[in-house]
Amino acid sequence: MDTFGLMKLLGSVSDPVMRLDGKGKYMSMNAAAEQTFIRLGHDPITFIGRTVWDVFPELKGTTTHHDLRRALEDDVPISYEFYHAAEQRWYEVRGFPCAPGALLVFKDITERKLSVNK
Repeated sequence: MDTFGLMKLLGSVSDPVMRLDGKGKYMSMNAAAEQTFIRLGHDPITFIGRTVWDVFPELKGTTTHHDLRRALEDDVPISYEFYHAAEQRWYEVRGFPCAPGALLVFKDITERKLSVNK
């Protein structure tokens, strides 16, 4: 399946999904990802062709940076959680090899994290 077909299929997924090339550049994203970035004050149209680290330089040197690099360079699936302070939300990120690059799926797990900490 080509990238267009894959993203069309994932367009019905309610979680944010994006595709990165082998260098970490945004290639495409579904409507849920676009809406998430807009809510965070970003214009997702400007992401295409730019690396994750150009768009979010604060990620350099973090666990997220390490995990994404591992997914892209070693072509392995990844899974991690991160807290987005500006939104006060927790996300689970799953990355799947999609040569060249990776497909990332974000799931908001804030409610689950809050219920565990009660």
